Amino acid sequence: SFNVVRMQEGTLQGTPPAEILNFGMEVNDLLMANSALNTNLDNAKKKVAAMRKALSVVDTQNDKLYNDIYKVKIELDNIEAKLRGNTSKKEIGEKNDPTISGRIWGAIGGLQNTTYGPTQTQRMNFDIAKVEFGEVKALVVDIVDNQIPKLELLLMETGAPWIEGQPIPE
Repeated sequence: SFNVVRMQEGTLQGTPPAEILNFGMEVNDLLMANSALNTNLDNAKKKVAAMRKALSVVDTQNDKLYNDIYKVKIELDNIEAKLRGNTSKKEIGEKNDPTISGRIWGAIGGLQNTTYGPTQTQRMNFDIAKVEFGEVKALVVDIVDNQIPKLELLLMETGAPWIEGQPIPE
């Protein structure tokens, strides 16, 4: 004889819809902020590349300024690795450490298709991403608002050509 098994309600307690929605909104806010941070990072990298190129056409030797600009380039590369992963490792098939972007997507994963709410893993990914995002954001803000403007002034003093984003010359 066959045993008839009835489908019953799940044994897991569902999460109130408002809590699921709230978590989803928090993750979405972090996703948008991360996108803005990535754009700022890309713009800073372009600016530093332009600064290095402009300095290369100056007649006088400026080793200290070149080194200072190069240090900012390295800092930006390290920040990019935290946000997106190390591109060199990806090219040769090595695994990257978890990235901020990856953790945010890990927090989003499957959220739309559940009534049980975010899993512990999703919450953990979100919490770690939020902390790491705050740390990286502070670094990018310092570079964009403080370090690059100071280097630009020094660059202008060397007689380097104008680069995009600088004040229009007299």
